[in-house]
Order: sequence, then C-alpha cells, then structure tokens
Amino acid sequence: MTIAEKLRNEGIEIGEKKGREEGREEGREEVALQMLFENEPVERIARYTGLSKDRIEELRRQGS
Repeated sequence: MTIAEKLRNEGIEIGEKKGREEGREEGREEVALQMLFENEPVERIARYTGLSKDRIEELRRQGS
C-alpha cells in the first residue's frame, strides 16, 4: 500500500467517524425538539438527551 493510499484510507475513516458523531448529535437535537414541543422541562430534556441546557434553549429559540 502506498503512502497516498494509506492517507486516503485514514481520511475516509476519520470522515466516517465524524459523520456518525454528527448524526448522533442531530438525533439528540431532534428528540429535544420533540420534547420541547410536548412542553417537557429543560432539565428533563437535558437528562434524557445529554444536551446542555444552553443548547436546548438555543433549539427552543430556533424553533420559535
């Protein structure tokens, strides 16, 4: 395997990992938005999703 091929493969692996992480974050945010819509308390949303209270408040403002 050439150095170029090795670097390319490593780049693909890093990109895939980042994509999975972003997908999980988007999923947590979607759940938070659904919970906000159901008028769940921010503390409960934070506990269930792992998002910060600040991020949940940002999502609330964006969804308004």
